[in-house]
Amino acid sequence: MAGTEATPDSASRDASFHDVPDANASSSPHPLQRDPTPSRDADIWLEDGNLVLIAGDTAFRVHKSQLSRHSDVFNGLLGMPQHLVDDVIPPSLADMCDGCTVIHLSDTAYDIKRLLHALYDGARHVSPAGAMPFSEVAALARMAHKYQIDWLLQESTRRLKTAFPDHFALWPEDTSTPAVTVDPRDAIEAFNLFRRIDRPDMLPAALYACCQLDLGVLVRGVLRADSVSVENLPTDDLERCLTARRALTTSNVKLALTLVSGELSATCPPEAKCGQFFGDCHSCEMQEYFYGADANILGPYFSDLIESFLGDEPAICQGCAEMLKDRERAARLEAWCSLPRYAGVHLEGWGVA
Repeated sequence: MAGTEATPDSASRDASFHDVPDANASSSPHPLQRDPTPSRDADIWLEDGNLVLIAGDTAFRVHKSQLSRHSDVFNGLLGMPQHLVDDVIPPSLADMCDGCTVIHLSDTAYDIKRLLHALYDGARHVSPAGAMPFSEVAALARMAHKYQIDWLLQESTRRLKTAFPDHFALWPEDTSTPAVTVDPRDAIEAFNLFRRIDRPDMLPAALYACCQLDLGVLVRGVLRADSVSVENLPTDDLERCLTARRALTTSNVKLALTLVSGELSATCPPEAKCGQFFGDCHSCEMQEYFYGADANILGPYFSDLIESFLGDEPAICQGCAEMLKDRERAARLEAWCSLPRYAGVHLEGWGVA
């Protein structure tokens, strides 16, 4: 069988994540739309197959046994009497089906193709080593959940949790990790996916990622990599996101205004000029940040700033630097602890340092 599709280059990937102008677009599943002239897939059309799956405008010829051995859902469906399973054979495929059972699916061709590659190619397609694009991992998680393929759902969610963790210490500085590459605008699809597959432990981190998006993207939604499905937040979740966005921005502003104010470290030596430096910094750099603050309080801005104070010629003493790190970490942890509440979920143990 042919190998997996090549990962799209950056240009084509960016093109699949443009804003969608239709404000009424929905992320809910599509009604079943049957293309009168589906074409067979170039990779997954196995001449000895006995089952044709039609998803969107694409047909895949596969083996019943391969689907049945991995999926209880397919096993049950294909175990039904033949006349209850067979679907209408499109005229364009009549000559090629050669007596195969034909089933129309409501899934997109993109999702089904990723699922079939995983079932046939196994480790070559879902290798434990190396990062996979978020769009592919999300497709596998959707299909594995729907068709009850436990091992594939476990592997998909393992990868996704590296980018959307439930532990403060595991929060990545970059949403892309060694297991999955994530575009910032994948956040909406991630949030909706975690709702669908019942993974509340990953919802807060996905909500935080949504809070970093432009308002226009949040309102209009994002086109999936399949170029068919639009992902946007349901009204209740959009309201949650906007509320969290405002609160996180406020927390970021508060941190900017208080980080270098107040008392110095108890261990600050008399000859140090930390107080003067903090005063100058508060008047200039912190005030400038105040006017441009966003919702990314978990980002590296303040930790990088503190490290910059400790360059080749330290501007502050080590004691004051540790004090600033403690303040910054406390503010970040407080913001982290608030995320489940904004996401509308209750999680035992969330926020443990």
